[in-house]
Amino acid sequence: MLKDATQVKQWLGLIKPYAVILSVLLLISLASKPLFELLNRLMPNNALQPHATLSVNEEKSFDYAFTIKDLNNRKIPVEKFRGKVLFINLWATWCGPCRAEMPTIEALYQKVNREEIQFIILSIDDDLDNQKVRRFIEKNRYTFPVFMPSGNLPQQLQVPSIPVTLIIDKQGNVVRKKTGMTNYNTGQYVRLLEELATKN
Repeated sequence: MLKDATQVKQWLGLIKPYAVILSVLLLISLASKPLFELLNRLMPNNALQPHATLSVNEEKSFDYAFTIKDLNNRKIPVEKFRGKVLFINLWATWCGPCRAEMPTIEALYQKVNREEIQFIILSIDDDLDNQKVRRFIEKNRYTFPVFMPSGNLPQQLQVPSIPVTLIIDKQGNVVRKKTGMTNYNTGQYVRLLEELATKN
């Protein structure tokens, strides 16, 4: 009997490290997504931002049924911009990659037909940080129009990470969605926006 008990102890000793490893792996798999989202929100430079991805025609039509406000708190229904090409960029002052790509958005803004193309640079900072957003824009001398949400955003703009940019054509189709930091100061983006602007 003693021999059997010794063998059982030896066997338990052998499997114990594997049981611990399996338990840890299970806990990580269950907690990884919320943990990633929490750290992504808390880290100042958004260091856990996924690599940039590009998708074309990911969603067929854009939902205009929401309201934004400018930095003077004037509310604007996005429906007002239907019929224009939209360049929508979701960002925040606490997001490092967002700040890094902004000079390229400003350069693009200066190169395109702004009567046919509406830029909506949409800060998702807290409402109480309105002045912080304003100071950031003024300090960097950005001239593109900056807005904040006024109420809930549509599902298409409820994204897990930023920056995110959507380009909508005049017919309301999402023709491009870009997740992650990129350089918008390129001939490719100028041509894309201008070509969309000439189509009715």
